[in-house]
Amino acid sequence: MTIQGSEWIAVIGGGIGFIVCLIFIIYVLFKQFVVWKKNNLSTYQSKRVKVVGKYRNQFHIIIFQLDNGDKKEFKVSAKKYGKILKGDVGMLAFKGTRYKGFRRVVPLSPGLIK
Repeated sequence: MTIQGSEWIAVIGGGIGFIVCLIFIIYVLFKQFVVWKKNNLSTYQSKRVKVVGKYRNQFHIIIFQLDNGDKKEFKVSAKKYGKILKGDVGMLAFKGTRYKGFRRVVPLSPGLIK
């Protein structure tokens, strides 16, 4: 059986679609590997922060503001999301983009974090 005329277009189009999907999968896996490697090489940090926001899409996200004004967003479990409230002040532990924990503390003076 031989392939004729417009059948070649279907064969070539299917092959190109497969290659595009394969390249996309390889790209996504490579990007995830780079993030994983960067997180593993990052130092464990503990910073004083204030919780300035929370939201949910398919994940539970909490936004922390550091003393220097920088903001960091982390995915957290539903349990942690429910326990941490907007306005809480405490110590945030993280490594790269990985949330490691939050410990609520009472501010030493009202002017430390606004």
